[in-house]
Amino acid sequence: MRKYLIGALVGAALALSFNVSAAVESLIGKSVQGEFVVKLNGNELPNKAAVVDGSSYLPVRAIGESLGLEVDFENNEVLLNEPKKEDTSQVTVQPVSPTESESPVTIESIEFKIRDVKSNIQTLTQIIDYNEKDIKFNPDRESSVRPWIDRDKATIERLQAELAELERQKAALQP
Repeated sequence: MRKYLIGALVGAALALSFNVSAAVESLIGKSVQGEFVVKLNGNELPNKAAVVDGSSYLPVRAIGESLGLEVDFENNEVLLNEPKKEDTSQVTVQPVSPTESESPVTIESIEFKIRDVKSNIQTLTQIIDYNEKDIKFNPDRESSVRPWIDRDKATIERLQAELAELERQKAALQP
């Protein structure tokens, strides 16, 4: 009987210790469900945003520097500071890739855009599937997750319309 009591206490202690560690919010060990292009004032930044557990995480350095902020890392903290008074130059964001008006429309450029749109649709579909599974196993999260699912579905519809237009443009350019 004593062995069973000790076994039960050890089992309870292990179970409680796992619950405590699961309550800590951390991104360490989590997988990225998708990546998205980040545009600031219509210009693409060199780094992409990552999606982890339905939340987007932006590249702090790229965003901060694009907004004219000083970005530092000290003592495990990211520090964003306004520039010193003497450095109040106008913030400008340079596009990473040429805009549509700067480059000619070719079949290759349209095919590139088609691949990009299809990739975005696939990523959003995977995120929706993940979030719907999350709701299935955690029904109490539906009110916070459902708006994201609806937004992603609307984005997919917009991307599908864009894809159809790109396919039409490609067909018009082909001999």
